[in-house]
Amino acid sequence: MSKLTNRLKALHESDEMLKISLMIVSLHEERIPSLKRPYLCCSPTSSVRHLCQYVAMQTSLEASEIEMLIIKDFHPVNNSLILPKEFGAFDPNQNELHLLDEQQTLEEINARFTQHHLVFAYRRKAKHEGN
Repeated sequence: MSKLTNRLKALHESDEMLKISLMIVSLHEERIPSLKRPYLCCSPTSSVRHLCQYVAMQTSLEASEIEMLIIKDFHPVNNSLILPKEFGAFDPNQNELHLLDEQQTLEEINARFTQHHLVFAYRRKAKHEGN
């Protein structure tokens, strides 16, 4: 019985170690405000849709109006995730942006974009004219 208890305890501890730390920022702060809590620690099975729902809860947008991008090769100063205050006007020539699918999990994204800090940017989806 103690072996089972120890194994379950180890599983719980390893699950905690598997959490993925990330940051979510507004791509256009002048249109969509920054989040009060941009730093998250999520399960690897969380999806981009979950991140969109999180942003929607803290902004005036619906989750269906939000699209999420990953900022590739983001290298923060001094190994911190602190971004410059004017991040909303960052230069896409310095960092590549990749549009993410709502179904993608953090585990898939983390494997594809192997970088120390995952930084996601959100923006309002473009409206399709003529429908």
